[in-house]
Amino acid sequence: SSRLPITMVDLAACRQVKINREQALGLKSATPLGRLMLDMLQGWFHREPSREEFEFCDPLAMAIALHPAIATATKVDLDVGIENGELLGATSETGGPGEITLTQDVDSSRFFALFGRLFELR
Repeated sequence: SSRLPITMVDLAACRQVKINREQALGLKSATPLGRLMLDMLQGWFHREPSREEFEFCDPLAMAIALHPAIATATKVDLDVGIENGELLGATSETGGPGEITLTQDVDSSRFFALFGRLFELR
């Protein structure tokens, strides 16, 4: 009801941009920013040996904010669960048209190209 534009990047979209343990541990960067990011990403895998994949949820949301063409989207109307229990905070489409932009298909190649350029990954 605020009339502000809302773009939702849900878990289905985030699961389209993930990296596996082997890929992540093989990355290198010569820049301070790139090394910092790799310390965090690779550290995430090192802290828990059973972790096999990392999904780039926040980076994807930021990438879409800066470069909306990275993903396709559709306008939807959503309800948010407000009752205590299993569905608290869960979103569901009402089936009608709406004003919320929901991310659908992510161009993962384009996302990773942007990500690689930003952090000068090799």
